[in-house]
Amino acid sequence: MSAYSRLKFALSDFLIGKKKVNQKKAKYRRFNLIFLTTALVPLISVGIFNIAVDPYGIYNSPTFTQFNQSKPEKWKHQRLFKAIAITRIKPVTIFLGSSRMNLGLNPTYSALDDKQPAYNLGLNGANTYETLRYLQHAIKNQKDLKLVILGLDFIMFNQELGNQPGFDEGRLEKQAITSQDFINTTFSLDTLSLSEKTIEANRTNSDRDIYYPNGFMRLQRGDKDKNLTEFKKSIAVYFNVHSNYKLSQQYLDDLREIVNLCRERGITLIGFISPAHVTQSEAIYAAGQWQILEQWKREVVKILPVWDFSDYNSITTEPVSEKMKNYIDSSHYKEAIGNLVLDRILSYKKVEVPKDFGVYLTPDNIESHLAKIRANREKWVKANPNDAELVKIIKQEQETKKTK
Repeated sequence: MSAYSRLKFALSDFLIGKKKVNQKKAKYRRFNLIFLTTALVPLISVGIFNIAVDPYGIYNSPTFTQFNQSKPEKWKHQRLFKAIAITRIKPVTIFLGSSRMNLGLNPTYSALDDKQPAYNLGLNGANTYETLRYLQHAIKNQKDLKLVILGLDFIMFNQELGNQPGFDEGRLEKQAITSQDFINTTFSLDTLSLSEKTIEANRTNSDRDIYYPNGFMRLQRGDKDKNLTEFKKSIAVYFNVHSNYKLSQQYLDDLREIVNLCRERGITLIGFISPAHVTQSEAIYAAGQWQILEQWKREVVKILPVWDFSDYNSITTEPVSEKMKNYIDSSHYKEAIGNLVLDRILSYKKVEVPKDFGVYLTPDNIESHLAKIRANREKWVKANPNDAELVKIIKQEQETKKTK
């Protein structure tokens, strides 16, 4: 065979081999395309569906009745949707505190007309560390934050009260939703399940979201004449969760950091002690924690002068009954009482606020104030033996359950 023939033969083999390789590559590409399409189409479909339903209320998706207008899952995911809302709304006024703030103070109240946009950053079961971190998150997203209204509660300073399960450091001080939160809330099967539950809830129950756009929760309890049942439950919760209360120095330091941060940034900070019903104070007394409560107030006013609405006053001593004007349960007050709090601390329509509702506490008057509360308590117990006895009975019931 001549050299030319050998070269021609070799070239022919090469071209045939290359053709076979190209055919194999084409098969692989088709396989990969089919595989990726099979895998991605369902995933993308789940993502689009979850964003459309938006069960957590974080994507600002359009809402429709009997589809996604009500979002009951937001109640369990406050720390998620409120963190993301801050990145979008960038409020100049924020409310910080526990569920009492979440349910009691409406940021659109007329006393705040010149302080908008305002947002309620109250978080169920929050301690002061979580409160501090959400303040830092708000500042990161709004350099011109002007007013912080801080609701303080005895239970927020309990050393035994850790960060709640929904708390995530990774999403704070960010200016948009994190990639991790995006993946978890868009493509996960857990979110798909919650989307389905959201649709089902909209078909059978509510035609409105349980939260206003300003972070304030609509009243869900206390509107069905079942206050006595709710009171018993909330008092029992105190004995179950806070029976071994220990005042946390770290949480007091967190409060100090909040004060320092606001001072450094030129942010007006107004603090108040929430007006829980007096049966909540009676639970503290029955648990043997009254002296700790008083010491807590002493420590707080060393750090920050505050308005105290937790006295045995004309609002907090409302008799316990099935239908109550001021309270949802022993811990949570209604919006009308929150409005009175804002009236007092912002000097707005103060003529409408009962004279005994709200005392401005400083280190100079703390001892006389505590002595007055003790005297008022003794008068209340004598005048309301049934309500006082109710707390004792619930305490005994909870202790009996623990021994079984």
